[in-house]
Amino acid sequence: MQSMKRITPYLKLGLLVLLVVTCFRSSVEQLSEARQLADTDGAFFVQWEKRFDPIKDSLPFKYGVIGYVADWDLPGVVYDPADTEAEHVLTQYTMAPIVVSRDTSHEWIIVNLNTADFDTWFAMQKGEYAVIKYKYNLYLVHRIK
Repeated sequence: MQSMKRITPYLKLGLLVLLVVTCFRSSVEQLSEARQLADTDGAFFVQWEKRFDPIKDSLPFKYGVIGYVADWDLPGVVYDPADTEAEHVLTQYTMAPIVVSRDTSHEWIIVNLNTADFDTWFAMQKGEYAVIKYKYNLYLVHRIK
């Protein structure tokens, strides 16, 4: 019993040191991941911006508000909400200073859907539109009337 009383403080100290080391290591890993995610000069962000350069060049204005359509706008389509939200945020970042709104009542709308889903969405629209198709399942829709 006496030996257990002598060892207990060392066990407590050992557990405390292990806890501190584990927390420190976890913090360092999280910081490293955050730095990688915040690297807006990284290849992923550069490629994402290049996808939208032709769309920015096609718009008749440099400032304004445009609509945005993605998987979440089609009833019954299975999609990953986090991915769709992330793509919307990246599109907002890329198109700045143009504001990218989820509201589709704007004269100009970016549509980020595969061909079949675009056809389904487009068939539900009322009015007259001009459509420009780009690479990477991107469309620029201009409401004429």
